[in-house]
Amino acid sequence: MMRTGRDPVASGARGMSELSLPSVKSGLVEAGIEIYCVRGVVVEVAERIRLHLMDSGIRVVTGNEPEVRFTARAQRSENQSLPPPSQFDKVRSVVGALAEQNGWAEIEATPTDVRDPVDKSKILDVWYEITFAKRVASLAEATDAVRWALGVEKYVQG
Repeated sequence: MMRTGRDPVASGARGMSELSLPSVKSGLVEAGIEIYCVRGVVVEVAERIRLHLMDSGIRVVTGNEPEVRFTARAQRSENQSLPPPSQFDKVRSVVGALAEQNGWAEIEATPTDVRDPVDKSKILDVWYEITFAKRVASLAEATDAVRWALGVEKYVQG
């Protein structure tokens, strides 16, 4: 795994503020944003793929250094002729440029094996994922950043 960014726990993401875990959860719900789950200091936002399917590639990290993160990816199965560095470059060129223009920074680039649920020894695909982050200073900024990330196509095809 290539790590280029910050860890919410290691960076001291604890403390009470307008962006505390309870205030972020309630603020997002009040803004009509669905929550997928909460893990530690991180609120994962639900992204509906279809009515009955959800994913979560957007997160709000609460605490002392609050930020919103989202992950975009390319898949090996869609771009089989491209080597891994070029897969990441594809995501950067399509999503990264737009994200950077809107105040987001790349914090992590990681290949993720997608394994067969029946036989974990089989790799079905590899996702080349890049995570972007944007620091936020208020619940309103966090909500705006989440809404922006919800509107971004996070799957870079062919």
